[in-house]
Amino acid sequence: MYNINFYGDSMENEVDTTNILRLAWSKKVWYLLIWLIFMYIVTILDRNNISFALSAGMITDLGEPASIAATVGGLASGLFFIGYLIPQVFTNYIIYKTGVRRLFTLLFATWGVLTILTGMVTNIMQLYVLRFLLGIAEAAFFPGVIFFLTLWFTVKERTKANSIFMLGFPLAGVLGAPIAGLILGYYTHMGWRYLFYYEGIISLVMALIAWIVLTDNPMKAKWLTEEQKKVLIDTLEKEKEKKEEKFGKYSIRSALKDLDVWKLLFIYFTAMLGSYGVTMWTPTIIKNLSHMTAASSAFLTTIPYLFMVLGMILWGISSDKFKERKWHTFGILLLSGVALWLSAIAGYIYHDFWLAYVFLFFSYMGSFSVMVTFWALPQEFLTGASAAVGIGLINAVGNLGGFVGPYVAGYLHDLLGSYYYSLSFLSIVYIIGAILVIFVRKHGAKVL
Repeated sequence: MYNINFYGDSMENEVDTTNILRLAWSKKVWYLLIWLIFMYIVTILDRNNISFALSAGMITDLGEPASIAATVGGLASGLFFIGYLIPQVFTNYIIYKTGVRRLFTLLFATWGVLTILTGMVTNIMQLYVLRFLLGIAEAAFFPGVIFFLTLWFTVKERTKANSIFMLGFPLAGVLGAPIAGLILGYYTHMGWRYLFYYEGIISLVMALIAWIVLTDNPMKAKWLTEEQKKVLIDTLEKEKEKKEEKFGKYSIRSALKDLDVWKLLFIYFTAMLGSYGVTMWTPTIIKNLSHMTAASSAFLTTIPYLFMVLGMILWGISSDKFKERKWHTFGILLLSGVALWLSAIAGYIYHDFWLAYVFLFFSYMGSFSVMVTFWALPQEFLTGASAAVGIGLINAVGNLGGFVGPYVAGYLHDLLGSYYYSLSFLSIVYIIGAILVIFVRKHGAKVL
């Protein structure tokens, strides 16, 4: 008996390829994504621990007047992002050439030391310098991971991989808020110093883990079979060729000249301005509206981050179901802006803390969920070195919003005497970002 295949071997090969990629996906989740999530959690803990320190009176402890504490604290928070801007485009290109393992190990060790030193500061200028240096040290991590994922995950897998990795941000809030609450509750005198000590030590441990677990590219992965390596590499190369056919072959120069790259940069700027403006001041705003202690406010900060986790999961599922990125990015930015404005009205016009708190949940639900679908947009048309530089540029300049948001929010509070104006400003910025998304043209309505 002969088996007659009227369709040739192509259908059978396609099924085999799908099965091999499915097995490879499971391994990539356990050998890469899980560890990247832990690394992202540690990164955000080191970056955002200052928000809890501010609510615990760090600025006045360093000798600054209470009348300008919000402005000074906002500047200290935001200087991180000035340092963050400087090396990003170039370090991402280094990752493209040399890999992430050595670089990430060095960076985790560096910002662990800087975080511990932050706990030892005795004046505001020392704090400014260390926040700036921490920004430089952390600059390569996020764009490096986003680019790193393009080396490991196919287009169909990428939004899911992005969303799993980015769960690290809200999970850092879920874990970091109660940790901060416990530390600030236990160390009642200048407890913020111990917050930096403990979280800096965690970063030093993560440096060792990064050296042990990270693998630069599929060819070097000992945990993939030779067949899985070949199929994965071939699939990624074919997808790269398809992108070049659809959008043209992208060089570094063409990426920098592309208007959509710059549109995405400004959209990301508004998203980060709003997100960091809110998250950096949330513990202080909760304390301000509820009249609770810094430790209690830290615990209450946990629940909005749980809604952020929920939003990222639901938005990622919806985006994958409809195979659509642009309008999901638009919708989540709009939700963040409207919910934040309603929270400001409830809290500062009607003086209803719990209603303001509930609206804050929905703003958080949208806040960093935008990253799940946003980063799929540049990944759809940037390849190779242009992806390294283009993604680095978007992340570097866009993250200047992380400087503007906390600083302007703090300044508006000190100038006008209420966080109502700060939250209203941030909500408007979110809505402007949503409008800008409409004008992005180079995107796939369907997954490529």
